[in-house]
Amino acid sequence: MGLLDKAEEYENKPAKAKKVAKAKPAKTAEKAKPAKAKAAVKAKPAKAKAAKASKPQRAKRERVNKSLPDEFVLAGKNNRAAAWFANFCWNWGLLIAALSIIIFSGSDFTWLLIAGLAMPLLNVLIIPMKFGRNFGQFISRTKYVTYKGSKPVFVHAILSNLKTPALFGGLAFLAMSGIGSNTNAGTNTMMLVGSVCCFLYPITEWVFRKFDVNDANQSVWDKIFAAYLVHHVPTGDEKGWLAKLESLGDFGAKRIAKMDEKDTTVDET
Repeated sequence: MGLLDKAEEYENKPAKAKKVAKAKPAKTAEKAKPAKAKAAVKAKPAKAKAAKASKPQRAKRERVNKSLPDEFVLAGKNNRAAAWFANFCWNWGLLIAALSIIIFSGSDFTWLLIAGLAMPLLNVLIIPMKFGRNFGQFISRTKYVTYKGSKPVFVHAILSNLKTPALFGGLAFLAMSGIGSNTNAGTNTMMLVGSVCCFLYPITEWVFRKFDVNDANQSVWDKIFAAYLVHHVPTGDEKGWLAKLESLGDFGAKRIAKMDEKDTTVDET
């Protein structure tokens, strides 16, 4: 009976609760998150590209036509030569004469030297700023105009008239450099560099005119400022000093006409 009692007790014991297995997170959910993130990252560049494509593109600027306006005629070779010769005599004639007298005579002609320096200042700055043309252009009946048909800024006149003083400055620096002398002082490098820099100015002008394919016969500064030397026709309404300066063109026009006749006869022969 003892065994039967033990068997009944064993059957009457409550069964132990089985451990509930913990639910593992689904792998699909974990993989879905990075997939969504990647999709969002890829979507951003696509949106950025779409936004860029939707922005209106800036219109390209049209290139400005800087050629000579049709209402003007380029100055001829003889007009240019007359303008250059008149300006050279006016600007540097008195100054060269004053320096020659001072060097060879040893006399004090300071007043003559001051007058020689005032002449180019008057012709390069004051007369062009007042009337738009210099002494040589009045005699040769020429003037400078830009591609807009207006006169260039006064800086153009200054830079265009620096060739002769640059040449004189180069010669002066070269003489002061002591190159070729037999003294013990040797060569002054600073003066030599200054001489080379001065000589480069007219050399650059000459090279530009030599190899420029444009028929407008422009200098470096003419090209930069889009300026052209053209014929000038007086209106007849000039008064005061302007009328007196325009009257100089009558003499110049006669001389230029004779030069043109000689050129035509030479070409015909």
